[in-house]
Amino acid sequence: MKTKLSELFFEPAIEEMPKILLQAFAVTPIPEGDFIKLTDEFKLLKNKDETSFIDSIIVDKTLIDIILKSSKRNVNFCFIERENNISLMLHLSDIIASLDSGDEVYSLDGIQSGGMKVYNLVKSTNPIDYLNEKKNYELGLGDYINGKTNMVNTRIVSYEKDDIALFNFNSSKYYSAIWDHFKYIKISFIIFKRIKDSVLDAEYKKRLGRLSIAMQYCFETEDGGNKVISLSNPSDITSLWP
Repeated sequence: MKTKLSELFFEPAIEEMPKILLQAFAVTPIPEGDFIKLTDEFKLLKNKDETSFIDSIIVDKTLIDIILKSSKRNVNFCFIERENNISLMLHLSDIIASLDSGDEVYSLDGIQSGGMKVYNLVKSTNPIDYLNEKKNYELGLGDYINGKTNMVNTRIVSYEKDDIALFNFNSSKYYSAIWDHFKYIKISFIIFKRIKDSVLDAEYKKRLGRLSIAMQYCFETEDGGNKVISLSNPSDITSLWP
């Protein structure tokens, strides 16, 4: 979804707009059944040691804060290699495929927190590291995945910043009752496949065999002294690439 009407959603009168109008322009989620099938397709992909890749990562919510505060047009998730697994770097830019002066680059630094590994964003002091990581992936793990999927596969998943903003706005309204407990973002790796009984099958067909990501908001609450993680619906933000 391209957001030529983005400004409409940030007018003071937004709260007074009929719910049906909001829903007409809001980003819709991937159906749960589709999401499971797309993540399962990724899980069939094995690394060079013939073991499964890590299929998801948990990122601190500051990811969204950084994106929304950026003055850049595009939000680019670039695939990189970490310990024989697929990971990500964040590149905020006006041009998707090049690194220009003023672009922002962040790496993900994982730490153990509450029994799970949580990735924090670390701003790069040397953006050239991004180009090196990108090249290393293309020549290494990326080339290996090309061979496994029989195509030059995805290296960057890019979104318009305004689409992320609308997704965040819609989520804040849909999950308003627990919004104060929003703490993490789960990023799952998927591979697109045909799901012929799905309303989104035409979109999956366009991206057949391609590696991508889906995001879910994670809400942390307590139940009897125990922490409970609840997940939002998976995102279905129309990316520019793939």
